[in-house]
Amino acid sequence: MGRNILKRKDIHSKKSKDLFLRMYLAGGKCIQSLDLSVEDGYSEKYPFKEVVTSLSKRIKTHTKIDPPQIKDEVLWEYCFCRIWFNK
Repeated sequence: MGRNILKRKDIHSKKSKDLFLRMYLAGGKCIQSLDLSVEDGYSEKYPFKEVVTSLSKRIKTHTKIDPPQIKDEVLWEYCFCRIWFNK
């Protein structure tokens, strides 16, 4: 497991690569979906949750990470955060 999974080409989409790059270039600053929306010209919010959810589902298929659930909602971002922050 670990960060090597983030290097796999079958894990990332163009949007998830873009999101990773933007998070990295923010240099530890908080990025909000509204900030990304303005930069990309979205009239609504940037599809941050959708990008992270689909990336997390691809991570789950290649790992043994099971995202937790609160009531009926699966917390897909857990898979992404677990890989990103796990050392």
